[in-house]
Amino acid sequence: MYGQKFKALRLQQHISLEQAANRVISPSTLSRWENNKIDIRFNLVIKLLDNIHINLKEFTNYCKINHSNPFVAKVAMYYEANDDRHILQLIQSKKKRIPKFT
Repeated sequence: MYGQKFKALRLQQHISLEQAANRVISPSTLSRWENNKIDIRFNLVIKLLDNIHINLKEFTNYCKINHSNPFVAKVAMYYEANDDRHILQLIQSKKKRIPKFT
């Protein structure tokens, strides 16, 4: 579901699979995620969003993700503050409970 939303945003901006995947994952892995064949970790989604010039808040709004969820709210706050260290710490602390972005 989220991969398909990502793909729609990527295509709207005429960004290739290679450009979107650049330095994060392989284009083939990105394609499989966009087509709901695999799941990827949340921290990779954040990096991919940077490659298509979409911030996390815009993406969660586009996907209609509930911002009242404490985890989403914290990640969004750290993302807006460009605080990668705290995002990674939050993800590591919740690794087993991170929602899958399929």
